[in-house]
Amino acid sequence: MKSGATRHGFAGATFVALVFLQLGAPGEASQPVASQPVLKAITGCVRSGKLWVEEFGGKYWIHARDAIHRPDLGLDRFEGKKLRFEHGYLLPGDIYVVQSAATVVGDCQ
Repeated sequence: MKSGATRHGFAGATFVALVFLQLGAPGEASQPVASQPVLKAITGCVRSGKLWVEEFGGKYWIHARDAIHRPDLGLDRFEGKKLRFEHGYLLPGDIYVVQSAATVVGDCQ
């Protein structure tokens, strides 16, 4: 037996098989995988014209858009206020497509 040929040959073949299962054969078309829009209510604070949300143990800003994806919702007029949107769709990339009017629920902390 050649030094290490059988022992490492099996591991190498297993790796190649796993790559084919995950990525597909070379030249094979693959479907992109992305999450679907999620219907969600969001509450956040407006700071510097952006809607900042605290969820899942972190703070991040949401790219709020209207139904035809215009980026400017005029959030500047709500600077320092906490807003709640009851209906909207959260998309990949933290894009939130607003489907309801904003409700002011208080001041930001």
